[in-house]
Amino acid sequence: MGKRKPSNNPALRKEMNKLAKKQAPITSDLLENGFTRHEVEKLWRRCADLLYEHPSLVPVRFCLPNYPREWISMESQMQPFRDFINDSFLDQPQFSKPVSIFFHGGYVLVLMEENFSANFVRDLLPEMRRAIGIEARQPTLEEIGIFHVTWAERSPGMFGRKRKKFHDGSHRWDY
Repeated sequence: MGKRKPSNNPALRKEMNKLAKKQAPITSDLLENGFTRHEVEKLWRRCADLLYEHPSLVPVRFCLPNYPREWISMESQMQPFRDFINDSFLDQPQFSKPVSIFFHGGYVLVLMEENFSANFVRDLLPEMRRAIGIEARQPTLEEIGIFHVTWAERSPGMFGRKRKKFHDGSHRWDY
């Protein structure tokens, strides 16, 4: 996924190449289905087994009203979203339940098996706003990009060693 220093160990290098070939078609499908590169990388790190079981997931995202300036940073902030979404599937046998719900990049990421059920989750937004008392919305890909690019400003020192500084003072991230 990310750029890493190649191993000097030939057996490890062979195993990594084999793994990369196995993951490549799934990664491609996820990107085509609307996942961001950050999301895909995190999914491989966090729940690779889930991706092998469900290789063509569809993302649904919910964020706080002032995202990316205001973001979800704790499990407890995400819990009302998770509870509402899971409860919404209790009497809906025609839809596939979410494969997983967690927070990533300051927003709630709901992993669905297909578009039909993903659209059902997206359509829950107005009712969810009333139920949880938060003017939740769906973040744009541009806002998600801004959130990741401005991470160093919100958390100085956490990722400073990965930033490359150019002669004009601008930065670029090494990922």
